[in-house]
Amino acid sequence: MTESFLLIIFFIIGGLAALLSVFFFVVALIRKSKTMLYLGLGVSIIPIVLYGLTFWFYDVHLPRQYQQEETNYLGTYKLQNSQSNKTLELRLYSKNIFEIDKIKGIRFSGKGIWKAGQTDDGQFTFYDNNNSIVFWAWPFDNNRIEIEENGTTLKFIKIE
Repeated sequence: MTESFLLIIFFIIGGLAALLSVFFFVVALIRKSKTMLYLGLGVSIIPIVLYGLTFWFYDVHLPRQYQQEETNYLGTYKLQNSQSNKTLELRLYSKNIFEIDKIKGIRFSGKGIWKAGQTDDGQFTFYDNNNSIVFWAWPFDNNRIEIEENGTTLKFIKIE
């Protein structure tokens, strides 16, 4: 929420500064004034800096943060309170590959790709091999993942 608000403010301030710098450049061309040209150059720094900050935040900082979060959650998770004799597992591998056993309540089993940071509330998104979303999961404390599907919450505890 805060990020979106700051992005809107950056666009408003950057847009106004860009318009102001264009105004100074046009006046500098008409009057042949070096002072107006230098003012236009000075004011044009504002949208460039704001664009640079926005680029850094969304294309450098957030992907690193998501990658660190994904690294923290790598491992094997066992379904808590499983009714089956078989241990049902969710395995998160490096390079964002996951594997999940056939579990009652989840319509997907097998391998796919998972990513952190795909939603605003910190959910992990799980995709099948056709790049279609199959389910979301909520991470907790680097050792627990919860999947809610069809009104059922499945809790997985990290074992490795």
